[in-house]
Amino acid sequence: MEIQNKVLIATSIAPLNLEKQRRAVDTWLKAGFEVISLNNEDEINNVSSVFPDIYFHIVDRNAKNIYGKPYIYIYDFMRLLNRQDYKVCGIVNSDICFKGVKENFLDFIYQESLGSLVYGHRKDVNNINEINGEVCEGVDYFFFDKKLTSIYQDEGFCMGQPAWDYWMVAVPVSLNIPAKRVLNQIAYHEKHSQQWNEELNRFLTTNVINDKYIKKLYPSYNDAQLTGKLSEIVCLREGVIYNGFSKKPSVLVVYNPSNFKNIPTSKTYKSIKKQSYNNIKIIIDSIHNINKREIQQDYICFVEEGDYLHPQFIELLINEIDNFDCVFVNNESLNIFDELDNLHTLHLLFGESRDLLVLKKGLFKTSKLIEINFDLSYLYKLRKKLYGFRNMHHFKTN
Repeated sequence: MEIQNKVLIATSIAPLNLEKQRRAVDTWLKAGFEVISLNNEDEINNVSSVFPDIYFHIVDRNAKNIYGKPYIYIYDFMRLLNRQDYKVCGIVNSDICFKGVKENFLDFIYQESLGSLVYGHRKDVNNINEINGEVCEGVDYFFFDKKLTSIYQDEGFCMGQPAWDYWMVAVPVSLNIPAKRVLNQIAYHEKHSQQWNEELNRFLTTNVINDKYIKKLYPSYNDAQLTGKLSEIVCLREGVIYNGFSKKPSVLVVYNPSNFKNIPTSKTYKSIKKQSYNNIKIIIDSIHNINKREIQQDYICFVEEGDYLHPQFIELLINEIDNFDCVFVNNESLNIFDELDNLHTLHLLFGESRDLLVLKKGLFKTSKLIEINFDLSYLYKLRKKLYGFRNMHHFKTN
């Protein structure tokens, strides 16, 4: 009988940097996942004492003869998971920490994975205690319905070697099985030196992933076009958002059109109306006419004509600001003034990036930020000087 509402994560604990992996696995266990590691017998003897609270499985083969290290084949992960009694399973790199997840995270993963593949990108940070870094286009965690284990063939892909992550997404997509990208930045990874075989990556991408799977979807495309389409499939698809709050905060969206007669046909207005987040109220007016003291909503968002919001934009930003005082989006180089201690930079892998500022109400206590709130021209000057932001700004109200 399959175990309901539980999720088993499979990984492969490496015999080096055990402290970092211990820290990562602890975040999985704290979230309620169960964990099993696939290793050869010698590795298990070396690492099992550090991980007494997870299961270990001795593999009957590895890729040491090919790569010089005993990398585990992804197909062997699938074989093992197929024999388990869990309805939903996962594969996660052993040094990935989950951050900002709450008690409902496991249930979110379980429900979204039924009949589907769920996956996400990591954020690389210099130190795991930091919150700002760079989102990697590679994929480091996967969750899926156990039924999907049968769709993956023994094609030589290994954890720790190139292209296995894109292959994991390409296979179900080629079969029209839902593949859902988690948009929240919940997976963090401390940077370390890595060996990357670009020649192997190109070979596996072109000769296996593209030829066997992506070409099914785009039979007339050449190799370069197929590789481009593969990147779009993995990195740019609209996805799912993990909502960590128990009650949805309300948002007031103030839309300032350039011409009131053109509102019905405005792309900006249409992008606001198409937001996935449904606890919003839209008013059409200028920022200068808004009395902040009369606002009843938890957050206020000012949108100028010419800004086009991704359909899940507000939902994602509301989730991100919940854990931080201030959120900046898609800005690579920031010079932040002293008041913003708890700062979070959010990088979105969307087709069209957006730059914006999100502030919590507590920051309005400083004179500089009160001035920002009431003087729009000052806000533009500040953003132009320090950040080069576009004309979009989001605040949390007092």
